[in-house]
Amino acid sequence: MALTKIPSELSSTTGIVDNSNATAITIDSSENVGIGTSSPSTGLHVKGAGSASWLTLENTTSSNYSIVDFKNENGDRVGYVGTYNGDDAFYVYGARNGPMQFFTNASERMRIDSSGRVTMPSQPHIHGSPSNASGSGIANAFYTSASRNTLSFSNSRVTVPVAGAYLINFNTISDTGTGRVDADVKVNGLNVASSLTEANGQGYHQKNTSVVLNLSANDYIQVDNDDWYNAGATYYDNWRTLSVTLLG
Repeated sequence: MALTKIPSELSSTTGIVDNSNATAITIDSSENVGIGTSSPSTGLHVKGAGSASWLTLENTTSSNYSIVDFKNENGDRVGYVGTYNGDDAFYVYGARNGPMQFFTNASERMRIDSSGRVTMPSQPHIHGSPSNASGSGIANAFYTSASRNTLSFSNSRVTVPVAGAYLINFNTISDTGTGRVDADVKVNGLNVASSLTEANGQGYHQKNTSVVLNLSANDYIQVDNDDWYNAGATYYDNWRTLSVTLLG
């Protein structure tokens, strides 16, 4: 539709209107610009034909790129940034008083709640109980209690999938003995954290190690104990635990 500027001698107000029976673009007295609405409430107010589509770019092959789907006049929702051909390749959604959600390929990857807390990063994590059938050395068995996003125990090790800072917590217990008992956390076969017990031979020996390390993709973590306590159980053991979590 062709647009015509009204001559100032014919109107007491200035603006741009069409020459048909509908207003395509409105510029009000506050210089707010409205497209698809005759009552713009902000500097640029774009409203589509339906409440679910406010600003859309369409290419020549009729594939829709939904650039923005901000909100309706009641402010009920905020969302949709960057959808392609009906597929959610990437979009961000957040209700007015609810969480902000980040999606890729139609799956939620991250969530920030209304207080600013990050409540859903799908960080790789594993937790369980390591042991060694021979009684000492690097753990060759692991009873998994919890695992998420590609972290697993295999071939006496936990191999990390991506580079980042990892929190490693290792707790272990040894039988009563007369000598010193060491326990180690190893990365790529080298000791990175160690703990030990005194050589008094009285009671069971509990050792705890916690460390944050910057690791590269495909680095592997192992745990070593000079004397693995084993009561014959083949399930999760509270006295021997290993957890690995990607912090970021």
